[in-house]
Amino acid sequence: MITRERTVVVAPGWRVILPAGWISLPTDPQQAPRAITKLVDVALEGKPRDELITMRIGIERMLRAQCDEAHRQGARSLHSLFEPVAGALVSASLVATEFVVEDTDSLANTLLTTFREDDGTVEIGFVDVGEHGALRRVREEVATDLLPDQPQPVNTLGVDFVVRLDATHFGLLSFGTTTIPLRDELVLLFDAIAGTLHPVPVAAAPAAG
Repeated sequence: MITRERTVVVAPGWRVILPAGWISLPTDPQQAPRAITKLVDVALEGKPRDELITMRIGIERMLRAQCDEAHRQGARSLHSLFEPVAGALVSASLVATEFVVEDTDSLANTLLTTFREDDGTVEIGFVDVGEHGALRRVREEVATDLLPDQPQPVNTLGVDFVVRLDATHFGLLSFGTTTIPLRDELVLLFDAIAGTLHPVPVAAAPAAG
């Protein structure tokens, strides 16, 4: 299975470019299971099903858990690195949501205070995302609910970007990984993807994901 570089909608009228190897799945509980099964069927086509059953179950379980979490966050799509890198599976995902703030004057200070008070925050600051300013946070956490039936703790890394889209609308790009040995390389990748954020005419853009 080979996927090419492509653009995806992250908010009405806004897109980012995903590198080759990334896929997108609906987060709707009625659509996600079928989409995940179809994706895994295509990825494992032609390979011995019995020999890969454990891998298949693990992949489907992880993708369903990620779609469920993205749905709870209000995202319509989960974007995830699906193809192996140098023969190894690498965890990397993007969830994009949008929110409206009427009192925008105090938003930056409120977010800075909230992020700084979060024990998981290890880095925070303002950066340029494409041609737009953004508040960027890097967070490290230990999650115990990534897989409902496997409550063992898992180290996670996240990079969040809060970007102002217009007068009252803001976009939140949340990247995440559990492949901690590639922490530095993945942070660079997440920064690069966020840096491709660009506007397109709203009339030409499908619903945000």
